[in-house]
Amino acid sequence: MQYKELPDRFSVRQLVLMVLSFFVSLFQALFCLNINLEPITMLVDFTVKNFRSIRDEQTFSFYAQNHVNHFAGSIHYPSSEKLGILASAGIYGANASGKSTVLDALKNFFDFISNSHRLSEGDSIEEYQPYRLSAKHQELPSCFAIEFIVDRMRYVYEIELDAKRIISERLDFYSQGASRQVRSKLFERAKNATWEDITFGTYFKGGTRKIPVFDNQAYLSKAGNSPDAPGIIRKVYQFFRRNVIFAPKESGNQPGWRKDQDLVNQVGNFLSLIDTGISRVVIKKEQDEDFIRHLPEDLPDAIKSRVLEEISLVNYFEHKAEDGRPVLFTENEESDGTQALFHSLPLLFHVLKEGRVLIWDELESSLHPHVSELVVSLFNNPAVNRHHAQLLFTTHNLDLMDSSKMRKDQLWLTEKVNGATQLISLDEFDSTLKPSSPFAKWYDEGRLGGLPAIGSNKIEAMLERWGENGGRDA
Repeated sequence: MQYKELPDRFSVRQLVLMVLSFFVSLFQALFCLNINLEPITMLVDFTVKNFRSIRDEQTFSFYAQNHVNHFAGSIHYPSSEKLGILASAGIYGANASGKSTVLDALKNFFDFISNSHRLSEGDSIEEYQPYRLSAKHQELPSCFAIEFIVDRMRYVYEIELDAKRIISERLDFYSQGASRQVRSKLFERAKNATWEDITFGTYFKGGTRKIPVFDNQAYLSKAGNSPDAPGIIRKVYQFFRRNVIFAPKESGNQPGWRKDQDLVNQVGNFLSLIDTGISRVVIKKEQDEDFIRHLPEDLPDAIKSRVLEEISLVNYFEHKAEDGRPVLFTENEESDGTQALFHSLPLLFHVLKEGRVLIWDELESSLHPHVSELVVSLFNNPAVNRHHAQLLFTTHNLDLMDSSKMRKDQLWLTEKVNGATQLISLDEFDSTLKPSSPFAKWYDEGRLGGLPAIGSNKIEAMLERWGENGGRDA
């Protein structure tokens, strides 16, 4: 085969540049077509030890380790095709079994990392709440660990603390090697080390690393608030501050949403589609003269202006009369369930739009069971949940514990064993519990544990004696 010589106008350098340009264009095209380049933030797992009723180490995980083709839409792959992360998970269990304690542990942990830089020297660490049914554990530290993803990068953060000081602290990340991911250190505060003894990994660079902290302050919190600290730790710190949201406690923390007419319309459309009788949400601006008169005279003008702006926005709900006329109802004229949903929806939309992690204790207490199912299905639907948002909730709603709606690894149980909370996923049960098994039926029958041990005979006997004694203790 004969090769033609290149024309004189093509130099070797020009040829190399043409080839490189071609591959760059091809690479860009492939990325645009097949790869979502948006920054992804997700929670992978959370471990806690010696916190309230959690005596021994317990781990909750969003990992999808098995049966990845089952409900594949509820699995996201934020950092690699090998790491499947679930979009939602629910925790079941008897009252006082520790469901809420798992979520409280997560919230206290996040609060401490977000705010410990504000502690003064010698302040107590309020988030230290050890297991109280053991004298030994009241002297031991609480331990927290979390694996998470920020901008497609996996991190692991661990901390041990007691009432007065941080005992140890470490932040790692997974660097991408030639053939595998390698866990590498960013910083480590070894047991009982001072801030001067903190060590740093080779990847932790780009700013000031040696930042003084008091014994009761997390280095991550202090460095994350320092503008001259490396950008990577400030980015990780923002995950703790902004990316995990707790509802319904934080549902009312976004008062400004009512000034966004598109969002108001979206809330109204949602309410109209779930048979509340509401056709539209209307926000009117009205002056409450009595409220204005009772404002403190020395209230700063800036604060007064914000308060007045918020209080002047009044919620109305439009219903259609029999003849088709629009009739406005005040918020107090709507049911408690509708009011709770109305105040929760902006937060829900925000989480789905921004790709946040939503933690919701007792989902059914704020939402009708059917609406709860709808909310969970929104997170599990990749067409709706395009930004990789996550939902972790506790509930007693057995309709959600259904193999036609949730995977085994999306369902968790809490149970008290000798006074201490244990947390287990349905995925950890033996092979008799299959992905298609009737989860709710078996749970209700007590085959999976997690049910309250109700001594009905003893309760009836106690009340009989109480009645016989005229309402006095027997």
